[in-house]
Amino acid sequence: PITVACLSDVPSSEEMTLTNGCFNLNATSTDTDNGGAGCVKDPLIITRKWEFDDGCSAITLTQEIRVIDDIPPTFTVPRDTVIGTTDNCAYDISPEKIGDVTDESDNCSTGLNATYDDLEDDICIGSFNITRRWSLTDDCGNTTTHDQLITISDTIAPVITTQPEALDVNLSCDDLDDLDDYLLLRPAANDNCTATPNLVMTLVSDETTSDEDCTTNSVRTRTWTFTDDCGNVSLPFTQTITVIDDEPPVLDDPPSRAFCVENIIQAVYDGQPEPDADITPDRPDYYTFHVGDKDLDLNPAT
Repeated sequence: PITVACLSDVPSSEEMTLTNGCFNLNATSTDTDNGGAGCVKDPLIITRKWEFDDGCSAITLTQEIRVIDDIPPTFTVPRDTVIGTTDNCAYDISPEKIGDVTDESDNCSTGLNATYDDLEDDICIGSFNITRRWSLTDDCGNTTTHDQLITISDTIAPVITTQPEALDVNLSCDDLDDLDDYLLLRPAANDNCTATPNLVMTLVSDETTSDEDCTTNSVRTRTWTFTDDCGNVSLPFTQTITVIDDEPPVLDDPPSRAFCVENIIQAVYDGQPEPDADITPDRPDYYTFHVGDKDLDLNPAT
């Protein structure tokens, strides 16, 4: 028997000549088949017969031709690719974007088109690997598969939505009761792929610097960052809390004092000597009294 892969490979019938010693007999073949599909599970079996008859006797020659297509089709798989997500975590992995199969070929079948299925392997929210399994099957069920690896990558960091300096505050050193409230303030952020509640906020530093010349003045600086599910880290956000002493000291009124002064030598008021000056509240300047060998500064208002 002869075995071929495609019906088109079946050799054409040829006229056969038989010599019986007296004369030559010519015969052409007739083909019959079993109606098979020409595949491994359903071969097409062609029976080709030549019949010779010289009037005295007849001779039949038979040839069996088997058509069995066991050869899978071929194609070129698109190359592996890496694409990033957009600002709203979208991506385009259509064949038009990242490659399609255009060279399907088979030994027997025609008009074949490759198809694919995607198998997804999550890495983090917004990043994952996709194995695109391309498949091409001919009319006999012979199949060829190739894998295309597609990597989706989220490389966009969270964005802090709180405006710069929005959490900054200046406090007086005598008004620190509100400090705890300001320490509870936190910036906010969002991300293209990771939901806001799932962002990880990290206090990366919390430092207080005091003024060397004024110890009651200080600046506390707190800095945060936000990290999404794929490890992308935001730009830092800084809060500055400034504590200042901006009020001068206040002197308490001195206590009243009584002096028993004898032998007043001279009283000086406003730079002028007034030996007989009265000490009265309507003259608020300080007087300097020279009493013996001592000077007393007295304020008549007190």
